[in-house]
Amino acid sequence: MAIAISTPWVLVSHAEPIRAALLHYSRTPLDQFLSIEIDPASISTLRADRSGMKIIGINKRVPA
Repeated sequence: MAIAISTPWVLVSHAEPIRAALLHYSRTPLDQFLSIEIDPASISTLRADRSGMKIIGINKRVPA
């Protein structure tokens, strides 16, 4: 199934897979795994376009 580029979608996960994805798309070496902090209930955003994935935000907090 193909997802259209303009279709927004949400993925909920745990800190480690989020951190791994952010390291991958920022081209940061894996030995820097703990250099990216991911807080509980925070939001990290990636945008997909024709040129690939782009990190929009990391570890953003939303007021309760």
